[in-house]
Amino acid sequence: MKGIESLFSSTVKEKEVFFFATEKIFTEDPHFFICVKKTESEVLLFTCCTSQGGKREDYLNRKGVSLKTLVYIKPVKGLPFTKDTFVDCNKCFQYTMEEFKKMCEEGTMQYKGEISPEYYEQIIVGLLESPEIDQEVKNKLPDPSDIE
Repeated sequence: MKGIESLFSSTVKEKEVFFFATEKIFTEDPHFFICVKKTESEVLLFTCCTSQGGKREDYLNRKGVSLKTLVYIKPVKGLPFTKDTFVDCNKCFQYTMEEFKKMCEEGTMQYKGEISPEYYEQIIVGLLESPEIDQEVKNKLPDPSDIE
């Protein structure tokens, strides 16, 4: 069984997009999540996507938070998104590899594709810019200038 877990762990990587519901957000509806980091300790860090960019922008303006923390992804062929999508870089969701594997085994999570390095860089910049992301999490993120 250890070999299968190792194989599963090695297949999950940054920039991948998954679709699932979670109790960590305030809705039961599934959302797109983007893996922004897989740590050495087998913890996965995700950002959440929304189609409600206007509401998020209004919220960020009221809070005085930089709009760099809201990344717009245009729906184009080859990306998993079929409508205008916004990544809220003011929240980061952590899952252990065991939790993620369990969702996969239960069929509650779907792999949807991968984002481009350009969008990934914008998301990392947004996370680093956000006053709502803990420094401990920021320290785990890659340097945007190293993203290829």
